[in-house]
Amino acid sequence: MLTIFAEIALTFFKLLPYLLWLYINYLFLNRKITRNRKKMAKALEKEGLPKHVAEKIAEHVFPKIDLKQWQTPFLQSGRMAKNFGRQN
Repeated sequence: MLTIFAEIALTFFKLLPYLLWLYINYLFLNRKITRNRKKMAKALEKEGLPKHVAEKIAEHVFPKIDLKQWQTPFLQSGRMAKNFGRQN
């Protein structure tokens, strides 16, 4: 029984750098998309569009990344489900 838990722990620690790398890439990509969305909205406002229209167009061109499609039944309830996929 102990060896199963040890193997699970070792597997988790082996996968941890890859998971962190994926999470950092997700954060970087989300930051870059947000910056591009803001730049585009600002440029559209300079062209004379109303602010709410410029933001809608920018959100359509640069959509927000949503992690809800990767939610598992395990994350459907509880504290983790509330924080999972939250956009800032």
